[in-house]
Order: sequence, then structure tokens, then C-alpha cells
Amino acid sequence: SLPCGIESQPLSNLCPPPPTPDDAVDMILSGSKEGKKIFFSKRTDESIVNAFKDLVKAEAVVRHEAFSQHLCLHLKEIRFLREERGLDTFDVVKCKDEPTDGVI
Repeated sequence: SLPCGIESQPLSNLCPPPPTPDDAVDMILSGSKEGKKIFFSKRTDESIVNAFKDLVKAEAVVRHEAFSQHLCLHLKEIRFLREERGLDTFDVVKCKDEPTDGVI
């Protein structure tokens, strides 16, 4: 049993997917959830702000792709292990790169 006040949750809730690249740029430039203000002054050169946006977006793309690849590998492993034990796999979502069952 869990300590008082703690509810059990699916493990997937503990590791939410990273934001999309555009959302990451918006979050950084608009301030964080804690209400912090933008750290660029109004006199900052626009090229510096654009370079920063590009760097944030590039990192967000890498993080998002890594998460997607990891999720796909995890789903393939779950499907394989279920099939190996003779269990149903109808509820396991297929990855984008996996072929569908004869449906084009």
C-alpha cells in the first residue's frame, strides 16, 4: 500500500513527452511556468534572439526525435514479448515506420 495521500499512476505519467520544437521556442521566449520574465532586454540585437531561437529549436528537434525513437523501440519490444507469450497485441500502438497488416 502507498503512503497516505499518494495515488498510484501509470508509469507513462512520470515521463511526459517533450514539447514540440515550436512549443519549446514559445515557452522559452514567453517565460517559464514559474512566471519568470524573458531574459532578453529590449535593446538586444534581433540576430542574437533569432540565433537563440534556432538553437532552442534544434535542441528540441533532437529531444523530440530521440523520445519518438525510444517510444517506438519500447512498443516493438512490448509487442514482441507479448507475441512470444501468446498474448494479444491489439492494444499496442504501431510506430510510424512499421508496416500495417496489409492495409496501405
